[in-house]
Amino acid sequence: MAYQNAYGRVGGRGLRPWLLLPKVFAVGVYFGALVATTVIWFVQVNAPSMMRLTPGGGIEQVSFMFRFVIVPALLGTAAMGVMLFIQHPRVFSRLRWWQVKAGMLVLGVPTAHFFVSSRLAALRQAELAHTPNPHAQWQFSAGLLVLIAASMCIIALGRLKPRLGQNWARVYSKMHGHPQGDQTQPTRG
Repeated sequence: MAYQNAYGRVGGRGLRPWLLLPKVFAVGVYFGALVATTVIWFVQVNAPSMMRLTPGGGIEQVSFMFRFVIVPALLGTAAMGVMLFIQHPRVFSRLRWWQVKAGMLVLGVPTAHFFVSSRLAALRQAELAHTPNPHAQWQFSAGLLVLIAASMCIIALGRLKPRLGQNWARVYSKMHGHPQGDQTQPTRG
C-alpha cells in the first residue's frame, strides 16, 4: 500500500518557497542589526565617557554595522523581493498593499541612505576636530528611530498584506478575463 500525501505541502510551487526563506532570514538580519545598532548608539551617546566602549561615542561601530551588516541584508532582501515580484508581476503590481510598500521603499531607502550617511560623516568630522556636534547627534538618533518605525511599517505591510479598501476578488477576476469577480454572491431582489 503506497502512502498518499493528503495533508502535506504539494510540490509545484516553483521557486517561491526557496526565495521566501532567504528573504525572511535577510529581513530578520536587517531589522535585528538595525535595532542592535540603535541600542549601541544610544548606550554610547548616553554613557559617561569612562564607560564607553571606544572614544567618540561609537561612530565606528555604527558605521561598521551599517556597511557590513545592515546594507548587505537590505540588498539581499531587495534581491529576493525582486525575484518574488518577477514571478507574478501583473498580480503584485495591482495590489494596493504592494503599491504602498513599493512606494515607501522607493522613497525611503535613498532618503534614509543619504540622511544617515550625511549625519555619520558630520559626526566623524566633529570627532576628528575634537568638537562635539550635538545637533548631528540628535539628528542621527532621531533618524535611527524613524528608520526603525518605517522598517516596522514596511515589514508589517509585507507580512499582513492588508486590503486597504481593495476588493481583491474583483481585481483578480478582471486580470484573468472573468466578467465580474463578485457575481457568485447572491443578488438582493
